[in-house]
Amino acid sequence: MVGHLGRTEPLLDRWHKLVDCCHWYAVEVEAWTEDDLRPVATCRIVHHGFQRPMFGPNRGKHAVIEAAILVTRLGLIGRDEVRARMGELRPLVEKTGGAAEHRAWLRLESAVDG
Repeated sequence: MVGHLGRTEPLLDRWHKLVDCCHWYAVEVEAWTEDDLRPVATCRIVHHGFQRPMFGPNRGKHAVIEAAILVTRLGLIGRDEVRARMGELRPLVEKTGGAAEHRAWLRLESAVDG
């Protein structure tokens, strides 16, 4: 639900942390700079914790998902356009993708070339 953080628990009588999270940080604002477009809060981490590993999507996974969507549109936008867009996504897979993302990427490239 948008706008709902979930259940929290007290942390050192001053902060609250989410119960269902992977990592958490308690911060103190040291300086605040007003700006109409983008105010800036300079913070200092005063406490932090780790509750469980986070195995969610990274940029490489997102790039593979986007490329898979592009491959489903070959008949609509054509191979050249799909190749061009995949060319923009390729560095994300190369830099942040794991073995599974690299294998999936090769299969998607084969589908485009097929």
